[in-house]
Amino acid sequence: MTFTATMGAASTVMTAVAYLVYFASIRKERGGSRPSRMTWLLLATIAWVVAINSWLATAGDTLAPLLMNAVGSSVVFALSISPGRGGWDMIDRVALAAALAVLAVSAVVNVPLVSLALALSFDFVALVPTVSKLTRTPGDEEATPWTLTVIANALNVAALEWSRPFDIQPAHLLPPLYFLMINGLILALIVMPRPKRS
Repeated sequence: MTFTATMGAASTVMTAVAYLVYFASIRKERGGSRPSRMTWLLLATIAWVVAINSWLATAGDTLAPLLMNAVGSSVVFALSISPGRGGWDMIDRVALAAALAVLAVSAVVNVPLVSLALALSFDFVALVPTVSKLTRTPGDEEATPWTLTVIANALNVAALEWSRPFDIQPAHLLPPLYFLMINGLILALIVMPRPKRS
């Protein structure tokens, strides 16, 4: 097994573990995660678009974690229906409208790399309700699943063919780097100390 294949497999396993820990966190009676319903509906939708576009672009060893993300996001959305937050407030409606606009443009554009970039933009917009939620109620998310997700993302970046960096296709490079950065941002928002209110 090559180094990149090993890192891709490790990322897939770590992604699965992160989702299992998140599933358990959502199901906790007290102190668990309360995911944003709109975020996870949109994330599940776009995770499948990213995975399919990456597959069409022959993503190689980075594809399995993207497929794991699509399945995991779908399950998180299903689990978030009962204990989750939000669903139809102003931020949710704006995120949904922006995401649908990006999806519509993506459907018209028949260039895989542009479609992939638009899909990642959709993912970014989908996270707006979660970022908003974390600024208001930072205790709604546990750090452990997000930490494991960032580790999985780092392993997926390592799964790229770094021995020949100029041969890495942008379609292979963008998703792993984007997910590492955006999930790192969410983790930072979760663990960031907040000033005490008097």
